[in-house]
Amino acid sequence: MQTNNRVTDAVRDEVRSAIEDRALWLYLIVRELSESGKIEKLPEIERAIFEFGRLKGIAMPSTDSAGEWARNLISPVGEKVFEQKLVKADDDEAIIEFSYCPLVESWRKAGASGEETASLCRIAKCGDHGRISPFPLELTFEKLLADGDDVCRLVISRKLI
Repeated sequence: MQTNNRVTDAVRDEVRSAIEDRALWLYLIVRELSESGKIEKLPEIERAIFEFGRLKGIAMPSTDSAGEWARNLISPVGEKVFEQKLVKADDDEAIIEFSYCPLVESWRKAGASGEETASLCRIAKCGDHGRISPFPLELTFEKLLADGDDVCRLVISRKLI
């Protein structure tokens, strides 16, 4: 899938900035919980982020195809913002790679350590897992920018029943 040239760099930058702002919220919330000794509240945050993703997922078209789900996930704006590429898309498995993540960039700009960035990414991925939860599909992350990989690689596959 080619990057959509109709989405301007200005639109890309505005969306990245908005995502970075929200990522900063998460970083500051987690840092405050940690500093105040209330880090045990983290599971509630993870459940809330999962639920947000689930609500987004139930608004997506129904499918049991990994490839169709992946194609439905990728939008022209998202494709440009995250520098996404649909590597594979068939009924049983789909692979999406992206080489830019505004969340990771925000956390790094805010001074998060590598360990903190990886932890924040784990929390944020709850939304991705929530988004796929209404479908008979599974989502795994083979690579993560937050872990220092060159891309995030999302693998969508049919659930084994």
